[in-house]
Amino acid sequence: LNGEWRTALQLGEEPGLLTELYQPLDYAGRFFFNVGAFTDRRNLNMYSSVGDQIAEYRLNRIGATLSGGMNFGTWGELRLGYHRARGDAEVRVGTPPLGDFNFDSGYAFTRLSIDTLDDAYFPNKGRAGTLDVKLHRDSLGDDNDFEQVSFKYIAAKTWGHNTFLAGVRFDTTLDDDAPIYALFRAGGFTNLSGFNQNELSGQHAGIAKLAYLRRINDFHLLPVYLGASLE
Repeated sequence: LNGEWRTALQLGEEPGLLTELYQPLDYAGRFFFNVGAFTDRRNLNMYSSVGDQIAEYRLNRIGATLSGGMNFGTWGELRLGYHRARGDAEVRVGTPPLGDFNFDSGYAFTRLSIDTLDDAYFPNKGRAGTLDVKLHRDSLGDDNDFEQVSFKYIAAKTWGHNTFLAGVRFDTTLDDDAPIYALFRAGGFTNLSGFNQNELSGQHAGIAKLAYLRRINDFHLLPVYLGASLE
């Protein structure tokens, strides 16, 4: 039924390991389930109410995800699932109100996705969008009860060698009560490029961006672009 087993290894400042199985349930591939496990390390900066950075944490996590859903042709899917993780947070820099601590994360989620882009990194046409709703609950294994909503959308259009990209992203914690391990992050290439990778964090995040790319060669195996972005 065209099942797929994928494993990904990430090295560097924020290493991680992910393995997952995607299994269609019928020959048309309309219904599926997905099960995966992961472990990772990531950095998260903590800020005061006036925007000053007061600490940097190192988060270590290990967990698993189980989900299932329905595909809409080749352009979209609806997915329901459960995410469970355990971890610890270590203070690397600063003197935050909280010192080192352990945490448990557990939430149910629903995700609606569309994707007609012709390339994941340098698309020439199409659009992609995702709407995520997460319900963190003590009954699901979380240390806290809170809700988060995330939305992102990008569209691409090409005329000749000229490509224009437009995108938006909006993340919010409904009652501003997400703990440190669930804060949103921003910063890095095309994600507020003037900041370091994931330098910013908080209860909410919003980004709008425009980009222009011009292809300056006709070598299809290694296309070269010159461009700029406003974020």
